[in-house]
Amino acid sequence: MRDVLPPIWRRFLVPGAITLHGLHRVIQEVMGWENYHLHLFRFGKKEYGIPDPDYPTEMRNERGRRLREFLRDEGEVFGYEYDFGDSWEHDLVVERIVIGAEVPDATYLEGERVCTFRCRMTNFENVLQGLGSGDRFGFSAIPGTARK
Repeated sequence: MRDVLPPIWRRFLVPGAITLHGLHRVIQEVMGWENYHLHLFRFGKKEYGIPDPDYPTEMRNERGRRLREFLRDEGEVFGYEYDFGDSWEHDLVVERIVIGAEVPDATYLEGERVCTFRCRMTNFENVLQGLGSGDRFGFSAIPGTARK
């Protein structure tokens, strides 16, 4: 999360073929959120999300768009905003692109600090204990965080 000290961060692995909507769901899981708010991705000046026909904007529809359409190089940074009221801004960094290896599922690797108190509070003790760190997770699992 941007502008939060000490930092709240997650490291995870996703296939390049993941859709933006799928990436949104992964971020929801690794942060412990339950998809209660709107979101968008920023690639340069272009925004992708779920446009609301009642509020016309320049936002493009994220459905069917794949992450690999937007990112080509290690070190690239793009934005993710969740909850337009509170504006939780995130910088997502492409740390490494693995070529020739199959990455079939999203995999949670590590992270520090639980998200804000508005995050999902069910199984909070499990999150604090760091359960799931390094394990593959489905969309129903709560990933762990390293406790600091």
